[in-house]
Amino acid sequence: MVNGALQLTPPKGYCFDGTPRRGESHVVIASCQILSGGKSGHVVPPAILTVTIGNMDPEFTVPSPKEIAVIADAQLLFSRRHAGTSYTHLGSGGDVRLNTTDSKHWRAYGHVGNYPVLLTLYAPENGALAERGGTALLVETRAGLRATP
Repeated sequence: MVNGALQLTPPKGYCFDGTPRRGESHVVIASCQILSGGKSGHVVPPAILTVTIGNMDPEFTVPSPKEIAVIADAQLLFSRRHAGTSYTHLGSGGDVRLNTTDSKHWRAYGHVGNYPVLLTLYAPENGALAERGGTALLVETRAGLRATP
């Protein structure tokens, strides 16, 4: 990603939706089995994950979970800070982009080097990932993002 400065490995059982290009700063990830029409991958909970990398910014400060809720104009349901990343479970907005997803969704802000990172997770209504189970998938996604040596 971002001209090769960062590398992303999706969580186990999830694949890129399309082939990411070296210079991209935004990718979409979903179940390999769903994306392949059942031809590859194993069954994992359905979800749509997005990873967006901002422009290099050495002044970037990771917002707190409360600040993320204000940015999203949504109720903060649950939050966790882990390894310099704020994970937030928000009470609304998840169904805005996709009418088959739960209104609850997840956002995580962090950074890799001087690059700001935004992760989002949308999942089917009342599914485990739309609830607190989403934090583990976001932590795994964030762990797969690293600076290229």
